[in-house]
Amino acid sequence: MSEQTIYKEIKQLSASEVLEIRQSGLKQVSKNRSFFKEMSYEEAIAQFVSVWSSRIAAILQSGRVIRLDLTGGLDSRVVLALLIYAVKIYGLESAFTDGSILFHSIKRKEEDYNCATQIAQKFGLKLNAGMKIQRIGIPAEQSVENWLDYNLGRYAPHILSLGNNQGRVVNFPGAGGEDHRDFYLKFGSTNFVSFLFGYQEHFSTTENFKAWMGDVISNTEKSAALPENRGIEMSIRHYRANRSRHHAAKMPRTEVMGVTLGSKYFYQLVLSADPSRVGNGQVLYDIMHVCCPDLVTMPYDTPKKMPTSDMLENLPNSIDIPALEPGQATPIQSELTLTASEQSLSGLKWAKSLLSKGKTHPNEVLFDRTRSILKELDFVSSKEKKMAEKLTANLDKWQSEKVTRNLHGSGAAIHWAHILKLSRTGSI
Repeated sequence: MSEQTIYKEIKQLSASEVLEIRQSGLKQVSKNRSFFKEMSYEEAIAQFVSVWSSRIAAILQSGRVIRLDLTGGLDSRVVLALLIYAVKIYGLESAFTDGSILFHSIKRKEEDYNCATQIAQKFGLKLNAGMKIQRIGIPAEQSVENWLDYNLGRYAPHILSLGNNQGRVVNFPGAGGEDHRDFYLKFGSTNFVSFLFGYQEHFSTTENFKAWMGDVISNTEKSAALPENRGIEMSIRHYRANRSRHHAAKMPRTEVMGVTLGSKYFYQLVLSADPSRVGNGQVLYDIMHVCCPDLVTMPYDTPKKMPTSDMLENLPNSIDIPALEPGQATPIQSELTLTASEQSLSGLKWAKSLLSKGKTHPNEVLFDRTRSILKELDFVSSKEKKMAEKLTANLDKWQSEKVTRNLHGSGAAIHWAHILKLSRTGSI
């Protein structure tokens, strides 16, 4: 939430700064923001689409795989529009069917999956198919250690990786889209300060809470001086500086990501847009319209995401987008690619294939560790005791069901237990 971390001696580097290593020592300096320039909205759209479509072409031409989590939401659909545009412009349509692009959607999320299925049928995409690149599994213990080393105290949701793609697969998420709208309003808050008051119950004293809130607000004010935050509300500035970068980096050491909507080219686009086009998400529909107009009005997971008649009327006219020469990327070794028959195990069935070979799932390791923590700690308040009891019951449930999926937010209490142990014993 701020620059403070769970360690008194360590602070999080501000989003507006970089750390320079000099002979005299470390020095915090402001980031160079000379990239951002005055340009028209149409020019900014053209720059964003041309740069990212050429990057997509370079990735595919190198033999790598692009993976997109397709939901019923807006952000992932904008990224899909960009992919559709890129393969068309650069003549790479076969990527949609030969395993070069994996479109993944979670079946248990019914609304998301229904929307993804309709989109896949319309554009001839293979949903939840296998990748053409061999995936390399990592030991369960290493997966858990990655989570503890890089997410503890930083990002609470339970997200573990079974493999390390080592740059063979580039994930293109919808991350970054929420950098440009008020994410915190979805929790019922009317403004950022009222949102912060929702955390007061977690503090032992009012004084501690006020000190923490003052620190959060003070840190957030620093980012107001950045050119990309010009005229941006405090809540959005805080989201950009904190949750956004942690959410996008939720699986460290296991993923390579192409974060289009969090890139400087998209920030330039937002800077060049009229503020009215940013607050209501018009910029996202505009990109979709430029890249793949048919996607704009296809069903979403909730009706409120459908663009209004005013938004449809304000979609941009034809924009001239230059086709840049794709960059260069080191080719993938031929022995790492799979035949069509082998690809069936490189998608959703890959995890199950590992377990069928007697491999331990990282959930099993993490659940056992967490259960040990709950047994060894003394809980000093009724609230802690209730949380421990609930987590114990959930662990029983998850282990009896042999859960092999990531639990995301529903598993955040696991993070709480490990943080509690760290604060009480000084070790993980």
